[in-house]
Amino acid sequence: MPKKTDSIWVTHLFDGGWATEFGPTFYGSPNNTGELRMPFLQTAQNVYFELDGGPHKVGGTTAFNATATGAADNITGLFDYWRMGTTYASTQKRLAFSNGTLYADNGAGAFTSIKAGLASAGVPAFSVFDDICVFSTDTVGEVPQSYNQTTEADLAGSPPAFSFSCKHKNKLWGAGVATLPSRLYYSIDNDPENWTGVGSGSIDIDPDDGDRIVGLISHKDNLWIFKGPYKGSIHRISGSSPTGADAFARITFIEGLTAVYHNAIFRFGDDVGFMSPWGTTHSLNATAQYGDFIQSFLSLPIDSYVRNEINLSRLKYAWAVNDPTRGRVLFSVPGAGQNNNNMILSMDYRFGITPPRWSRWPAFSFGSLAMMRNASGVSIMHGGDYIGKVWLMDQSTRSHNSASISMAVKTPALTYGNELITKTLEGVSLGIAPKNNNNITFGWQADSNTEQTVSVNQDAGSGVLDTMELDTDTLGVNQFVPRFSPLGETGGDGRSFTYQITDNINSSDCEVHNIGVKITPTGESWEN
Repeated sequence: MPKKTDSIWVTHLFDGGWATEFGPTFYGSPNNTGELRMPFLQTAQNVYFELDGGPHKVGGTTAFNATATGAADNITGLFDYWRMGTTYASTQKRLAFSNGTLYADNGAGAFTSIKAGLASAGVPAFSVFDDICVFSTDTVGEVPQSYNQTTEADLAGSPPAFSFSCKHKNKLWGAGVATLPSRLYYSIDNDPENWTGVGSGSIDIDPDDGDRIVGLISHKDNLWIFKGPYKGSIHRISGSSPTGADAFARITFIEGLTAVYHNAIFRFGDDVGFMSPWGTTHSLNATAQYGDFIQSFLSLPIDSYVRNEINLSRLKYAWAVNDPTRGRVLFSVPGAGQNNNNMILSMDYRFGITPPRWSRWPAFSFGSLAMMRNASGVSIMHGGDYIGKVWLMDQSTRSHNSASISMAVKTPALTYGNELITKTLEGVSLGIAPKNNNNITFGWQADSNTEQTVSVNQDAGSGVLDTMELDTDTLGVNQFVPRFSPLGETGGDGRSFTYQITDNINSSDCEVHNIGVKITPTGESWEN
């Protein structure tokens, strides 16, 4: 039987992200150097992960447009439109769709209406071909629009009333026509305003199968077509021309799986990902290798959450956007019972394993997301909210719209390899990169007892550099120190311990790389 003197120091390392599928308990033991790698977290709220797995509070925001487009405007579409022209002098327009109006920015933080009178409930789509930005929505009967940074007009050439479009093989392809929901249209070569000339045409994708085309993407020399939202199927178009030796040909990729809508399809790495009508997330590569087996789902760790805590009936308004500079995809989605997107789910794919690491960001309610270049030429994620504002994300100030960003990280219940043995918690430490002189709240719960907490001061001292912005991070990140807190008799006894780190202070950064605890086994206990 262990004795009271057999105390051990355990350093907990973060080896996984947020997961709801793995149960509340981890039964692993520390290794011979006292390290315990936690494969998942019960909570990872408003955090991203450093490369060693440590959670770091997400960046804050700054407003792009000082004046809202409207006090109750829902910005449900954002797009970064660049026009090359003929002199290498490229020009930028940031576009926003809100309450039936299409806006373009003036380059100085203000939006001007370029097209009003569209249906406000339409799901927007943007594409660029032949230097023209093509804009459309899924409102029945609305004509696709064109904008060349000077003139906004109905798209010329009698195009079909498609809901979304994409470029592929020197043509513009469109789908989502209400009267012909399974028909895929394509323009002539190099002209998005000619849909009737030689070289244009259409392809029917399994018509009258109970589904409609819900999304398109060009990837690896093929055009991928997603049908849904009921049975689900994915198809690909090979070939380069309507006729001849390399004529277009349709191949069914898989049945029983699809994207929820076109704005939920995204590129990442050497792959294409998509969120399904059921809230789960998939990729073409994983689907090609494993089919629709649940083990291949990118969202496997959080599938019970997305099934039960997302409003699937409003999921077509979700946005999924890759941020390749940070190795993560952000999904702006509506929670259960919500009509608007009231949270972001973050999928970190940098760790080279499947499934990726997930976290949940309830601090942000964004009707749309887009990677757009800022005034310094840096690509930054932007979010459009429901009060007429566009926000630059990943800013060094940990605040959004003047409100605090509440960070919370919760470990599984840790038995240290044996739930029969009771233990006493005698001291804790946080391995942090101090950012300021604010407190972090560290909590612990023995079994099902009430959680106890202690305040741990970051104690960055006079050398704190958190106010000096270097893109989105600070020079202070290079510092790493443990902060110790002896607990004495207040630590409590239990078979397992759960730890939680929180920081609710406005404009306060927090970066944690490990949790250390001193525990002393106190013997076997058969009491329930």
